[in-house]
Amino acid sequence: MEEFTPLDPLVAPPYNLIAERLFRARTVIISGEITQRVAAGVTAQLLALAGESSEEITVFINSQGGHVEAGDTIHDLVRFLSPRVRMVGTGWVAPSSPRCWAVSSSDVAPVMVALGADYVLVGPGGERVVPAARFYHNDGINYLTKQPDEVLAAVRLPAPDGWDAVYHKLRRRGSFDFPVLGVAAWTKWERGAGSGERVVEARIVLGGVASWPQEIPEAGAALAGTDLSDEAIAAAADAAYRPAKPMDNTDFDLSWRKQMTRVYVARALAELRQRRRAAK
Repeated sequence: MEEFTPLDPLVAPPYNLIAERLFRARTVIISGEITQRVAAGVTAQLLALAGESSEEITVFINSQGGHVEAGDTIHDLVRFLSPRVRMVGTGWVAPSSPRCWAVSSSDVAPVMVALGADYVLVGPGGERVVPAARFYHNDGINYLTKQPDEVLAAVRLPAPDGWDAVYHKLRRRGSFDFPVLGVAAWTKWERGAGSGERVVEARIVLGGVASWPQEIPEAGAALAGTDLSDEAIAAAADAAYRPAKPMDNTDFDLSWRKQMTRVYVARALAELRQRRRAAK
């Protein structure tokens, strides 16, 4: 039986500046066929990073596959590590990920979360009500909290008591295409004492950038107490831009779609402001 250790130069590259910077960035690269030696090197890096801190680890994969048990070794270790491990596939890949990174390309889901809707589910155990914000999982396969034997019986929307909402959608074609970015914006207004109307609560929810509709609480907080001024809109757009991490498994350039997050949030909020002013 061939024996080797993670210190074998064929398993892990010699120490150099790039390796040091990758370690600091908590990043691991898997390239080429996944062999037992590659698995030993990758697991050694993952264990070292897990021992260093509990911050997220990112693994970039460019592989045509390889030895089944070698891939399973990496997969099993990732499942039991304390830090979250984010798998990013490049090219045609077979990533050993503990979850599916399929993107949520729904128009309805981000709107329902933004509105604060409730879903009524009915199953053998009776009826239960689940807020839309808790109905979705950030996993491309297990993406719903609905049980297999439950059906969606009704959707309950909040009463129209001073709120407004809008949905903007980025897509290649202007008709039936799925969104590569969706922005649902919801604002609730209240009249202040001598200061005109102000936003008392707001929600910004993104679609097409994760495996679930992603609410950005910081963006909503940036709008509270404002009249949707240009400065407030810019602050909310910046807040939504920062955590948005579009995946590279859908249409258009990845970095451009991230830039469009700021643009589309600003457009959605500008429309809400214009509609409010026109209604006065």
